[in-house]
Amino acid sequence: MDWLRDTASACVSAIASSGTFRMCFPVAVKRIWTVTPEQMRAAQQEVDVIKRMNHPSLLQLIDHAVVQRSDDQGVTGSDVFILFPLFEEGSLMDEMDRRICKGIAAMHSSSPALSHRDIKPQNILLSRRQGVGSSARYTVAVTDFGSARPAVLEVTNRKEAIKAQVLSNHVIGGISWIKSARQPSHNDQ
Repeated sequence: MDWLRDTASACVSAIASSGTFRMCFPVAVKRIWTVTPEQMRAAQQEVDVIKRMNHPSLLQLIDHAVVQRSDDQGVTGSDVFILFPLFEEGSLMDEMDRRICKGIAAMHSSSPALSHRDIKPQNILLSRRQGVGSSARYTVAVTDFGSARPAVLEVTNRKEAIKAQVLSNHVIGGISWIKSARQPSHNDQ
């Protein structure tokens, strides 16, 4: 599966009683590369489910297409392209990266560095933003600092974060807090 990152625009032409019209709008394209019949069935099931749904909180299907091709290694398969309306602000993860992570970064760069240790949806507060001139409709704030502790482990990339999380889940009394980009010292232990 792959979301095509280039901004695209779809144009729809139709014949109305008053004549022909053309409307263009930004779209998002999801591409699913399928090689096996099972992969094709899964992609088709996704299309079928989206076609059945009609709710303002569910992404609506504009169209889809299947294109057979061979990849760079000569493997023959099909691209399933699914066309959706473009959501300019991106995903919830994009929003987390833009706003929530800034608050966590402030904790990590404080002196002493702190780790929140209880990030979850219930600890992210939203308030409707007042005034004009802001692109965001909500102010976001991280709350519940009862579990915050000094950070004792440096994590500089996703692989290290996953390793630390796995380790903390398997070691009794193991790593219980993590800080980005800081070496542990003897005073931390």
